[in-house]
Amino acid sequence: MFGINGFGQRNKKCTFVQNHKIFNMATLDVDSLRIELMRDILDTEDIDVLKTVKRTLTRALAKVKERQVVNEEEVEYISKQEILDGIRSGLNEFYQAKKAGKEQKTLEEILHEL
Repeated sequence: MFGINGFGQRNKKCTFVQNHKIFNMATLDVDSLRIELMRDILDTEDIDVLKTVKRTLTRALAKVKERQVVNEEEVEYISKQEILDGIRSGLNEFYQAKKAGKEQKTLEEILHEL
C-alpha cells in the first residue's frame, strides 16, 4: 500500500494514502528533494556555505512570492452583483427592443460576432 518495492525504493507509478492524504510521485519527489537538501545543510560545517545557501533560498522565495503577487493582480474578479446587473441590463435592452418592434439578432449572429 505504501508503494515500496522489495529493495526499499518507492514505486514510481504509485499513488498511496497516508494519514488521509493522497500522495503521488510529484509529492514524493518534492519531499525527497527537501530531505536531501536538509541532510546536506545539516552535514555542512562551513559557515560561508550556509550563509550563501540562506541568501540564495531567500532570493528564490522572494522571486516566487513576486510572481504570485503579479499573477493575483492580473486576475480580474466580477462580483455576483455585477453579474446580476449585467444580466438585468441585457434583459431590459431585449424587452425594450421587443416593445419598440426592433428586429433582434439571433443567437447564432451574436456568437459569430464573438
